[in-house]
Amino acid sequence: MLQELAFIRHKAGISLQYYDKGTLQNFLITYGAKANGKFALENVAGPWSAVERHGSEDPKDWESVVLPGWENEKRFLNDRAILFLTIFNASYGATLEKAHEFWNGPMYEV
Repeated sequence: MLQELAFIRHKAGISLQYYDKGTLQNFLITYGAKANGKFALENVAGPWSAVERHGSEDPKDWESVVLPGWENEKRFLNDRAILFLTIFNASYGATLEKAHEFWNGPMYEV
């Protein structure tokens, strides 16, 4: 199971960082702050992305691939991403206190 590493509220939006002790991998969910005070999900990232070079050194020839074996982590992070997006946009302003009920790791505002 992923460990909650950091919840960071910053000028550009919000970042949620997770860590897996077993695989030593990091995971990240980012939300962008919009002018109307709402948030948009921008990215859910983990170690499941890779590039196949097909023997070429030219990046134009490379192909993005999704690595197998991370399905549970992807599902968990996607569920969390939607949960927090709903909380942020239902709670106009997305303060740390409003999300604290669903986040057990450290929370920062920078």
